[in-house]
Amino acid sequence: TFDTIDRITDSDIILYSKDNNLKEFSLKLLNEADVHIKDFNIYFNESNKDDFDILIPNINRTNGTFKITEVKILLEHEIIDSKNNLKTYKLNFSDESSGTKVLFAIAPFLKRAFESNKIIIVDELEKSMHPKLIEFIISLFNNTNINKVGSQLIFTTHVTNLLNIQIFRRDQIWFTEKDQNSGVSKLFPLDSFSVRKDENIEKGYLNGRYGAIPFIKDIDLWLEDMNK
Repeated sequence: TFDTIDRITDSDIILYSKDNNLKEFSLKLLNEADVHIKDFNIYFNESNKDDFDILIPNINRTNGTFKITEVKILLEHEIIDSKNNLKTYKLNFSDESSGTKVLFAIAPFLKRAFESNKIIIVDELEKSMHPKLIEFIISLFNNTNINKVGSQLIFTTHVTNLLNIQIFRRDQIWFTEKDQNSGVSKLFPLDSFSVRKDENIEKGYLNGRYGAIPFIKDIDLWLEDMNK
């Protein structure tokens, strides 16, 4: 279970430096996101070097026989310049976009999920990721040729464009609504409503058909309350 996937674990740092299959999987995932990363290399040790970027928040953490204190990740980008020349340049992981960092961190979890049956739970999967990229990750889990072992991805989100029965079955979409008096939240599925196959779920949700939307006062009423 993850609040957010934006850090690389010690064990995955070690795997990344040794497992070529994980590296290949990650590069493929990154390029599906149109990141143009051709290659990457990871270096880590236990000594202090000024030119290493400290990326792990809790340093001096022992993992098996490894005690990773510092790590450097260099990603090699391939681009075509204005003169149509193919060029490459290396960028420190710390200088990459938040979306690239998230993909890099989530790749090992995805690979393991597609190799053995697992349940991955993520709070607000959309953090730092484009909605289309989230759709792509969901499609990996829904594809039985990729997810042969039947792993599950369970996540919360505020991205309403995912409310689409072309992406999910009706029983896979659940809403959360908080009682205004008690503050207790209740959970209920989309298929507790009569939903047509061609229904625009996102539009229906935003119009309040299924509930589970915040009660927001009209701005004029809000200003009246402020002036009382």
